[in-house]
Amino acid sequence: MVIAGVRSHSSDRKLNREARSETSRRERGIVAVIVLSRGGGCSGWLSSALPRQAVGAAVEAVLIAVLVAQRSLYEHVAAVAAALVAAD
Repeated sequence: MVIAGVRSHSSDRKLNREARSETSRRERGIVAVIVLSRGGGCSGWLSSALPRQAVGAAVEAVLIAVLVAQRSLYEHVAAVAAALVAAD
């Protein structure tokens, strides 16, 4: 998700400049959506195909650990943000 967010923001900044015409911006947006969708589809296919291999199980375990750690970090940051807002 982080990679998709970074790519989306990067694409928006590079392809959606004010100096470009509306048609050009729309065409570039369509291309960006296609590229990002293909990337997501490829990563989904890869994540479903890898567990069938011995190395795939290890890669899947690492990905799960990273996602669980990221969720925990999000919960801690949200708690701190809520405490700071309540203190104001």
